[in-house]
Amino acid sequence: MIFSTLNRTARSFAMGIVAAEYLLGWVPRGTHDWKKFVTPAEMTALLGEQGFEVGAIAGLSYDLLGDRWHPSHDCGVNYIAGPNPLKPAERQNRPHGWGGWGDEAVQASDRPRPPGNGITSTPSSISSAASLRLASP
Repeated sequence: MIFSTLNRTARSFAMGIVAAEYLLGWVPRGTHDWKKFVTPAEMTALLGEQGFEVGAIAGLSYDLLGDRWHPSHDCGVNYIAGPNPLKPAERQNRPHGWGGWGDEAVQASDRPRPPGNGITSTPSSISSAASLRLASP
């Protein structure tokens, strides 16, 4: 499983709502609700509660001139992740709500943390999945 979503940051509000909905008209006005955007830490915790561990998180950046999405280290607007199911024995050894990287609610000493505040990561492991072309309207 691979998912992509919008992070809940000031930049995601500016790019995902103001630019995409109002300035560029890529999606109808009112499509996005910034309060429903999910941070990587929140997504990791939610997936952890369902028995998944997020192994890789990468940012997605749009190249306006090239009309392409590409992976990046910046997860401040869009990000993509590939969660993996935990084996039953691994689930029993995890505190409730532990989901891996970016989970600020539970301190996990057995897992290395990404640099910074948990919203950046290495995109190389999912770069092929993130090399998407935006469909023309």
